[in-house]
Amino acid sequence: MINYPPDFPAAACAVIEHALADAEDEFIAASAGAGPVRSGSLSGDVTYVGMWDRSDRAAVSFVVDVFGTIVATSCAAARADPWPANQLRATTTNLLTQLTELTYRQKHSKGVGGFGPITLDDFTTVVHRELRALAVWSELQNTIRELSKRDTAITSAARLAATTPAAVRAHPTHKAADRNACTSIDDQQRPTLGRKLDAHRRECGWSIAQLAAKLEMEESTVKKHLNDHARPRPQNLRKYVDVFNEKLAPTTPLKVSDLRD
Repeated sequence: MINYPPDFPAAACAVIEHALADAEDEFIAASAGAGPVRSGSLSGDVTYVGMWDRSDRAAVSFVVDVFGTIVATSCAAARADPWPANQLRATTTNLLTQLTELTYRQKHSKGVGGFGPITLDDFTTVVHRELRALAVWSELQNTIRELSKRDTAITSAARLAATTPAAVRAHPTHKAADRNACTSIDDQQRPTLGRKLDAHRRECGWSIAQLAAKLEMEESTVKKHLNDHARPRPQNLRKYVDVFNEKLAPTTPLKVSDLRD
């Protein structure tokens, strides 16, 4: 059982618990030989060859899959609230640590079948290697950097206000500068097309890779759309609307016009 932070959104907890249930089914199938198992870091690392059986590999997949949902829901909550960058970093680190330790205790083979003993450090190392090779890890780091920039901008503005004499703050030129600073911060949070698309993706609980697969587009192309580095063509924008509506099934369906900035 994962212990969530007191201020963690209840809706996000529900999404993660659902992901845990889905991953449990996949773990059972994979460890029994009926499903695919990740092998990226394991197959290429002689340190672990001969020590990891199928259930150990399935346990790594279990952690990586659930952590993808943790990242999606945590980043969405951090943007919506918004959280300081350090809160997002601490929250995801805490949840990953809990998830890794629980999975190690409950799911790894413990040397059954002649395999050597696997320590928690061994298991954690491989989990982290797997995660760092995936888009979900880049997504988390990019969101932390984005929040950090906003934190810095807000802190700088507050520090400037606290250290500027009242007479100077009252001067029209200084008031104009204050307005410009606020506008700059607001621009960072302006609901552009990419940010709207990304917000709906997070609401669906999908990683960027999962969204790209549903759209039948290259992941690199979707990233450009979400980061406002490129605008989707009209037919591709229609695809975004269709996949979001299929997942969210809102009372009032999303329209293309809702996404335009």
